Amino acid sequence: MSDFIISDKMDPLGLDSSSSIAARYMSLIGKIKIAKSNKEWYDKAYERLRSNNALNELAVDSRGSFIGMNPEGDFARFTAQQIASGDIGTYQMLTNSELLDIRANTSLAPFDANVIMEAANGISMDQINDHISKVIQGLGSDK
Repeated sequence: MSDFIISDKMDPLGLDSSSSIAARYMSLIGKIKIAKSNKEWYDKAYERLRSNNALNELAVDSRGSFIGMNPEGDFARFTAQQIASGDIGTYQMLTNSELLDIRANTSLAPFDANVIMEAANGISMDQINDHISKVIQGLGSDK
């Protein structure tokens, strides 16, 4: 009798069974669908930031916190007061384009759609200033 026995549950390539192959295939199909959807969101977010002239503005989340990343790749959110006081440790504040680049080209957040959504909310300082001017001009009017 041979010392080399191939289990009936494992083929010579190391795969468990045809059902395992099917499960892996379906899992891969699901990841491809997510990646396609994320690519569409990324393209929309990039176009919105580009049209808003906000690619180089600091990344701000929907609650008004700035998004930073430390050298280890950890993300954190900071208030303007924390940044002004230097209470951010080793974190570096990110621009919208850096946030999208990290999302698209690193393994730090490969399936994190929240990163894209946060970046898509980006607007430029010019837009903020224009809005403030319009509000101020509207004070005291009947509009």
